[in-house]
Amino acid sequence: MIWLRRVCVYLGITLCATATMTAEDFARDLSRLHVDRLGGLDAIRRLTAMEVTGETRIAGQTLPFRMVAARPDRVWIETRAPGSTLVSGYDGNDPPWQRDQPDQPARRQSASDAREFKGDAQFDDLLIEPERRQISLDYLGMNELDGTLCYQLLATVRFTDQYSLFVDARTLLIVRRDSARRDRTGKPFVMRILYSDYRPVAGVQQPFRIRAFAGQELLHETIITRITPNPKIPDGLFSMPDASSPRAGSARR
Repeated sequence: MIWLRRVCVYLGITLCATATMTAEDFARDLSRLHVDRLGGLDAIRRLTAMEVTGETRIAGQTLPFRMVAARPDRVWIETRAPGSTLVSGYDGNDPPWQRDQPDQPARRQSASDAREFKGDAQFDDLLIEPERRQISLDYLGMNELDGTLCYQLLATVRFTDQYSLFVDARTLLIVRRDSARRDRTGKPFVMRILYSDYRPVAGVQQPFRIRAFAGQELLHETIITRITPNPKIPDGLFSMPDASSPRAGSARR
């Protein structure tokens, strides 16, 4: 099994492989090594929430944003553009929502936007405790991305959504995630999310640069300037604000 010998060289470990070792077995082993490189499962579990600030560059504009995310899949995002402030959120139960202006009522996101938003709301990456989260993993082989040798894995979430993950063979960190999407006209395309500039946050490696591509076209780039671990979260922040309380769903600074 040539690919197993190559893996041993790049991981710098002794791998007791047999002819009966499956791609799924190897993918599980790789996920455990990935968790160790992130900082270990204990550190990951202690990091229960993050407040993130930075900017997103899209369509020639630079938009400041602030995000609060909490385990397992709750998120609140405020993005500021000239003349508008977009706030969106998901509480892990009710449909994702958004509000286009502070003085306007919140509304539910469209079905396609909501599905994408919920998928991106996962606090942990797909290689962290996959069995507990009903994520199956398969090893697809090795690929080279811009000169970086990577292991490619297929992650299937709850038997439905599938993602291709590219794990840097040297650092064992995820550097790209691909998924099949459709645009508003129904045309299929591949969404590619690239992760780089990893830095430790409360002992857990986090990417501080994230780029999103539709095929080969760059859609937007996010540069994170600060991540605060385990912030105090206002009650009801992630829930859709009541129409009678337009200021609800806002995080205090």
